[in-house]
Amino acid sequence: MTSLLDRVNKEVGFTITELLVACAIMFVMASIALPELSSFRGQMQASEDIRRLSGVLSELRSEAIRLKANVRVSFTDTGYSWDIFDDSSDDGNITLSQNSVWGGADVPDDIVFNGLGLIRSMASDETTIKLQNRESEMQLTVNTNGYIEL
Repeated sequence: MTSLLDRVNKEVGFTITELLVACAIMFVMASIALPELSSFRGQMQASEDIRRLSGVLSELRSEAIRLKANVRVSFTDTGYSWDIFDDSSDDGNITLSQNSVWGGADVPDDIVFNGLGLIRSMASDETTIKLQNRESEMQLTVNTNGYIEL
């Protein structure tokens, strides 16, 4: 006759019911987490676009000072481009992420840094550039002294 302890030791593994319950729990947890993950991805795209714009504006301001030349950053529906007025070929453009758009009517047609790094012909002391997608909105402020703030 076998003891209860011997019988318990021989029964190893999970029943089909236990496996189904574990799979159902994992499915419910995944269905809760996936929408949050997609929202996070959209926020990261907007953040990356606005940080890239900040970096480009800072670099172009430095180039304007270094070259003592005007640098124009023009905003389009799909991104922005720049022209350096010293007859060099350092002009370029950047396209926004697929779901990102400029927000509001505050986006200027262009920003021009002069050779001192100051912004010419701005309507007010500072301008705010907004970038948005379905999940978030980011903004960047530029003042007439050429300082950029996220």
